Amino acid sequence: MPTFREMQQLYANIGTIGQQIKKQSDDAMEATWNNSIASRVCYIYDYYHDDSPTMNRNITHGPHTTKTRIDAKFIVKSYSSLDKDQVEYYLQFKPSQKTQFEPTDELYYFETDYRRKYSNEDFVGLYIDIADDQGIYHRWLICTKEIGNQFVKYNILPCDYWFHFIVKKNGKRYKRKIWGVTRTQSSYNSGLWTDYYSTSTESQFKAIVPLNPITEDIYYVEEDNKNMRIIISAPVEKPNVFQISKVETAPLFGLKRLTFAQDKFDPYTDGRDDVEVAQGDIFAMYADLYDNEVPTDTPFHTDTETKMDTTHCDLLCNANKIKIGGSYKLITAKFFNIQGNEITDEFVPYLAKSSWSCYVKNNRHEDPDEIEVTDNTDLITWLEQKESNKIKIKIADNKEYLTKILVIKCSINKDGRNIVGEIQLQISSVL
Repeated sequence: MPTFREMQQLYANIGTIGQQIKKQSDDAMEATWNNSIASRVCYIYDYYHDDSPTMNRNITHGPHTTKTRIDAKFIVKSYSSLDKDQVEYYLQFKPSQKTQFEPTDELYYFETDYRRKYSNEDFVGLYIDIADDQGIYHRWLICTKEIGNQFVKYNILPCDYWFHFIVKKNGKRYKRKIWGVTRTQSSYNSGLWTDYYSTSTESQFKAIVPLNPITEDIYYVEEDNKNMRIIISAPVEKPNVFQISKVETAPLFGLKRLTFAQDKFDPYTDGRDDVEVAQGDIFAMYADLYDNEVPTDTPFHTDTETKMDTTHCDLLCNANKIKIGGSYKLITAKFFNIQGNEITDEFVPYLAKSSWSCYVKNNRHEDPDEIEVTDNTDLITWLEQKESNKIKIKIADNKEYLTKILVIKCSINKDGRNIVGEIQLQISSVL
């Protein structure tokens, strides 16, 4: 043990007396670190350095793991929660642990991919594997940094759900998976919301996921203006489906906080991926898995038809879906000249009910199989309007056509010129 004079010399160049005492405390903690029952050997990593992506417990670490070994203390913050939520826990690293990384450090990717890109606080948004009292490793998420007078601590939460979702980007669909934390949305209601016209389910809760390129695309609506939906449920026949109703990326930089509002399960578009389930992923359930992706910006006239004439026809509808057994959809035809000026009035006298036709086809991922249904009164009902460039259409409650596309066409022949407009509507469930 050093003498009093040696201690004076050792700490003489360190600021105030308080700073000297803090340095002595840090040194004492380092020296006695492994004597604490709270000390753990942990492994820290991000989404891209996760070599056990399907697991949140019973995680093992071999000699060639892509995760970074780190020493930490696991501290229980509280044993109960007033809001009936998962209690928070503390994580504390050694005082000598680096929090700013250089190119030679294993965690340098945190500087380049997270701190500089998303303004993450130290370690926030990273996963960490922590062993319990039996030595079994569990996956946790580092949520916030708490600066105390003595030692810096981090709030952590256990990752309890593997989120599966589909994002639509640049006209393509991608399956995504990310481990995150579910949180209770404090709400004292009956689970039903009623206004003067209808009653709907009302159940809300929250989730926290790390912010990274995988979760950047999680938003209220997707690029086709549909509400983004996600299944969060036990693997049952009719799982719980939710719409994303709120997205927050600040002030907790490095995390994405999501609020969900309950939606209804659609057995014709939502479901399990049987291949992934067979591979052992029992949570491989995706909302809109069988959505045939009719985009809202579907061209209303084909390139061939456009080349036939400088005048073109656009068909408009207030939605890109038509529901079996649902109400009428109003379709409006508008005509434009080569300058883009509307000239619909010139063509209205030439339009009649016979100008309208429709057919059903498979979605664009399958072989085209067109079925003419214009005069199929058991399936299609037309309703003429006062203005001949408008018509209403509805489809009968026939589940045979679910997940297919209804193509509606308006054709006109004027002065020997054939002009055709087209719109595609996704056939969906009324639920």
